[in-house]
Amino acid sequence: MLYDLGIAYSELGRYEDAVMRLKMCVALAPLHSNAWVGIGVAYTRLKRGNDAKAALNKAIELDPANGYAHRNLGAVLGNEGDYEAALPHFREALHQLPEDPQAMFGLAHALEKLDEITEADRIYRNPMDRFPASQVAEMAREARTGIAQQNLRSNVLGGFRPDVMMYIANALDTFYKLGPKKRQEIAVEIAFLGQRGLDINDPEQKYALRTLPGKYSGLHLLALMYTDFKQIDPTVNSGANYDAEYRMAVGVRDNKD
Repeated sequence: MLYDLGIAYSELGRYEDAVMRLKMCVALAPLHSNAWVGIGVAYTRLKRGNDAKAALNKAIELDPANGYAHRNLGAVLGNEGDYEAALPHFREALHQLPEDPQAMFGLAHALEKLDEITEADRIYRNPMDRFPASQVAEMAREARTGIAQQNLRSNVLGGFRPDVMMYIANALDTFYKLGPKKRQEIAVEIAFLGQRGLDINDPEQKYALRTLPGKYSGLHLLALMYTDFKQIDPTVNSGANYDAEYRMAVGVRDNKD
């Protein structure tokens, strides 16, 4: 009962009350590993990192196979920037909880921070494939877009993408002719396709749109959507960074006018 009450308080954001009840629980049942996990989570929410780590390490000491303890300890260590220490905990968490999207994302994020990009990108796909409508899947999509952007720019001197600039310039012309309503319809359709994952590393023109004729590569579609977002709200975060290419494309179009 004390364990359930402590978790309920934690869910309600009453973390001090949660710690109090959960500590009463472990006083009566010292081997209750999940109660120590609950204490660690509450301390994490209270931004008491050292206390959180002590509680989660205690949970692991009592039950080395407690995936939630490993997952949460990995998150605490990752938040402190210690991804090398976090990595084995995320690996164990995913081993114990193979269907847990947060364990998938935590492991992929730690790998990305440690420059293990190929493995990180592969693991990011798991929550996207298994839980496509979840918040974790959206975070994974944004992370994969960031990785792809970094890879694309690293292959170009100075990081500037002339091909993207041309795509954006073409998009500006297209949107000018079609008008705002049609532009938004195109962006919505691309965003829907993007939920399934756009392969922006593949130059093949393999995507078709109902709202525009022709075939498009994943990078071309991303440039179209980026241009739409910039025209609606220049401050919005679209998950890509083509500011230099956009400025150049606008400048070229202004000079033509």
